[in-house]
Amino acid sequence: DEMVRRYGGVRVDYRFQVGLWPVAARETELEEVMREILANAFEAMPGEGELVVRANNLQVENDPGVLAAGAYVEVSVRDGGHGIDPSHLDAIFGPVYSTKPRDRAMGVGLSLAYSIVRAWGGDIRVWSRPSLGTTVRVLLPAKRGA
Repeated sequence: DEMVRRYGGVRVDYRFQVGLWPVAARETELEEVMREILANAFEAMPGEGELVVRANNLQVENDPGVLAAGAYVEVSVRDGGHGIDPSHLDAIFGPVYSTKPRDRAMGVGLSLAYSIVRAWGGDIRVWSRPSLGTTVRVLLPAKRGA
């Protein structure tokens, strides 16, 4: 299913696979994870741009990272913002990392989101390049029997 909404000058395109599996995550924590990721995406596009939010089922067989083989739901958020310098990508989930000015930085948003997702047995992966935007992939384990 696809749905498009506008938030100010930002066009948000939602694309969710029909029949998404339920995930092994607490709803309030999942909301917090997505709030942190979306807040950063909107921050990267002050006033205008396009944001694409996708969700789909994903079967992982052989992950080069930290995921066990099994069923996952992937939620990706792609913004058309300024991007992140590759030299900063390893630090973005640190507890004090922020690209925001000191008077607006909270410092724990993405760190908290990463910790929550890892505690569920999932992962967060980021691709970004300056002036090309950022894609954040949240991989959430599906509930057994999904």
